[in-house]
Amino acid sequence: MNPAPDRPRLEALSSLRFFAAAYIFLFHALAMKILDRARAPAGLKYFAESGYIAVSFFFVLSGFVLVYGYADRVTDTLRFVKSRLARIYPAYLLALAFGGFFFFAINLMDIPDLRWFARHQVLMTVSTLTLTQSWIPQAAMGWNAPGWAVSVFLFYYAIFPTVSRRLARMSSRAIFGMVTAAWLCSLGVATAYVIFAPDGVRHVDRVPGTLTWLNFVKFNPVMRLSEFLMGMAIGYAVARATPTARRATASLAAGVALLALLIAAQKWIPYPVMHTGLAAPAFGLIIYGLTVPPRWLGWLSAKPLTALGDASLSFYLLHSNMMGMFLMDFRNPDAPLSWLRIGFVFLITTGISLALYRWYEVPARKKFDPAKKKAKVEVAEAVAA
Repeated sequence: MNPAPDRPRLEALSSLRFFAAAYIFLFHALAMKILDRARAPAGLKYFAESGYIAVSFFFVLSGFVLVYGYADRVTDTLRFVKSRLARIYPAYLLALAFGGFFFFAINLMDIPDLRWFARHQVLMTVSTLTLTQSWIPQAAMGWNAPGWAVSVFLFYYAIFPTVSRRLARMSSRAIFGMVTAAWLCSLGVATAYVIFAPDGVRHVDRVPGTLTWLNFVKFNPVMRLSEFLMGMAIGYAVARATPTARRATASLAAGVALLALLIAAQKWIPYPVMHTGLAAPAFGLIIYGLTVPPRWLGWLSAKPLTALGDASLSFYLLHSNMMGMFLMDFRNPDAPLSWLRIGFVFLITTGISLALYRWYEVPARKKFDPAKKKAKVEVAEAVAA
């Protein structure tokens, strides 16, 4: 596995990961009726309504980052996958342990949305631990709901070496043509779901993960592949020609405008279509633009923000458990909730994530990353020689 020639770290994009994770936090605060209990203004709740699209940002960014870091230079697919898995699995496993008690206690409850999980706990356990739950529609949102995205990431890592070598031989125009076709296919399947309603439900919104075909549209890795490919296409565009400052700024402005338009128009867009990568082009434009960020966005490269970006994986995986533990009241689900308490939970989750990144994620990556192990052996051999 040979990394691409050294390129500068894109600090602004690293920081943006935390803002995306915070948007997902806001969405789950709405889905868990926390914002209702806090009497949040209608405008904030409308903005939070589409927070799930931030996961699409992570998918597009993943494709971009892998090309930016490795391009088509991965020579050992298995070692590459192990190396990438070492970056995500420790935090993922810890999040499972954090929410394990509730998951294994659902047999003692009679919650309609959790009955399938209770009847299939063995399947849920095996698929979640092996990161295959996103391939099983009903299992995708089981043990730790945010973990479905990590399952999709594993699929991306497995196909990246092969796909990147093929894309490297294609022109930029051909790459973007293929990506556009894949994106339209995903949206086409989502649109077909809305038209034919295979689950027997004519109107769906941010419902729990109980509808089989809706879960397939939302979570299946193949359905989300176009977002990753879009990030890869942008990665090759940047690798082949660094954007000029003017072009980057124009791309950033277009991406922000398109994203704002989608969020503003969300009530007119069918939920399955909005969920399945509709915002990916907007995120792609933003990512391309931030490869050469304008000076007035220099604050995105500040070390505190990049540290938050580094800790965003732990934040993403832990936040729903933290919200459930400290913000949900099962005895009185409509009890008022103060903004001070919500802010406290957000800050505590952020602090724990920063600590986990520094003292758990990084050491675990160094221990389990085969690439780093090989590098240490090579250094030791060189010293011995």
